Amino acid sequence: MSLSSLARQCRAASRLALFLAVSIAFAFLYMLTMPLSRARQLGVQRRWCGAVSWAAGLRTIATGVRASHEHPVIYLVNHVSYFDIPAFGRLVPATFVAKSEVASWPLFGWLARLTGTLFIPRRAGRSAAQVTLLRTRLARGESLILFPEGTNSDGTSVLPFKSSLLESVAIEAAGTAATAVQPVSLAYTRLATGEPLTGVRRDLYAWVGVDDMLPHLWRALGSPGALVRVHFHEPLPAEVLADRKCLARTAEDRVRSGLEALWRDIEPETTTD
Repeated sequence: MSLSSLARQCRAASRLALFLAVSIAFAFLYMLTMPLSRARQLGVQRRWCGAVSWAAGLRTIATGVRASHEHPVIYLVNHVSYFDIPAFGRLVPATFVAKSEVASWPLFGWLARLTGTLFIPRRAGRSAAQVTLLRTRLARGESLILFPEGTNSDGTSVLPFKSSLLESVAIEAAGTAATAVQPVSLAYTRLATGEPLTGVRRDLYAWVGVDDMLPHLWRALGSPGALVRVHFHEPLPAEVLADRKCLARTAEDRVRSGLEALWRDIEPETTTD
């Protein structure tokens, strides 16, 4: 084994140990908040996500203006990897909405279940049930995070937003004037050592389902770490919220243009962790 390979293995092992230690500590702390308000739980969740990001070597930089949390916000974010959960979750006090399969993922599935992730079965004919679940959470004042592509991309482009996944969002947002819908662009643009995450480096953090999760996680943890760029777009105007197809097109266009801008910005920038 070469010295560089040995260094990667040691880095992955130490980061995995940190991840497990952080998760055990915050899981215990989170369970102590169970009798308390959801706001207190989400405060712990944000700190937990921040600690996991640190353990994984991720640094998040956010631009744009986040919608006010005086009322619930529904965030529509492009999806690159399971690392999106800590990288974005550290920024906003909101509940993740995930496909039901996520509940069975190793490590991340357990964390998602513990922290109250809203699992949605993505099958035809479930819109009424989805609306009921969303309304229950929004009525409690919770903000929600949804990945409307329905799967992971390679991080350099945006897959079509599934309007069927947004039907419940459109119904709820149109019927609740106080609910804002905010598109968000997310990209893993550079290694911590400064190299752009393009070409063969792209798959270090983008998880497109070719690899099993644990081997992919091990490779990512063995890398130098990464810079995650997040841009908050203006909340969508009320006139596009009533129609799910219009909502999907408008949000997708904003997220795609934002993602393209994030990748254009990497050339003059040098970032170290």
